[in-house]
Amino acid sequence: MLEDLGIPQPESGIAKSIYIALEKAEEIGIKRVLTGDGADGVFGGYSFLLPRNSEYEKFNFDVYCKTWSKKKGRD
Repeated sequence: MLEDLGIPQPESGIAKSIYIALEKAEEIGIKRVLTGDGADGVFGGYSFLLPRNSEYEKFNFDVYCKTWSKKKGRD
């Protein structure tokens, strides 16, 4: 996407890439952008955050959210 906007792909993490793309989008008049960032964390896409037991049907969303919010290195 950045290359389509005439911006070279930065070497740093995804956050900087998104920031640059959103700045460019604003420059060319785009008012709203849907990226989907955060959906994995909210909807259980990260298996390393799931409870360590095999009882997934008893999954506790509140515990999951607390675990996710304390995970270091999550963007």
